[in-house]
Amino acid sequence: MKKVCHIPFFRHAWMLMVLMASNVHAQMRTRVLIDMETRTPIRNVYVAANGKQAAKTDMYGRYTLAEDFDSVTFHHASYIPITRTKEELQDTIRLLRSYNMLADVVIYGKAPKADFGGTLVLPKASGNRTRKTFGAFDLSRMLDFKGNKARKRLEKFNKMMKNY
Repeated sequence: MKKVCHIPFFRHAWMLMVLMASNVHAQMRTRVLIDMETRTPIRNVYVAANGKQAAKTDMYGRYTLAEDFDSVTFHHASYIPITRTKEELQDTIRLLRSYNMLADVVIYGKAPKADFGGTLVLPKASGNRTRKTFGAFDLSRMLDFKGNKARKRLEKFNKMMKNY
């Protein structure tokens, strides 16, 4: 009777299993998502392969994804979502921040009232403050430098609002 040795079979089977395991591991790839402007990693980006959620980035912007997909879509609330094919993907993907901008803004308001007969009305949140003048010349007002700056600022503002 002939003796059969099964050791070479087990050796070949073991090597075949190791090669298959390394092949599966080689199909996984880690990439990084960064902000296009600041070049900082972006966390919590949803990565969808072929329309199904496959991964989410960590705090360093990294995600690991198997290479068996046709297209990948990246979603984040603060960034414009993008879709890339397998051939277009690189190790570092840059996302552009989305800015929510208003089309038109309309501001309604009233111009400050100026009485050129000697009373100046200043609009204020707590109420109107009135300053009375006695004619065209006022020595105390002329020597009040802080008040003079405020008056010049107010006149400049009134002129701007009138021209607007």
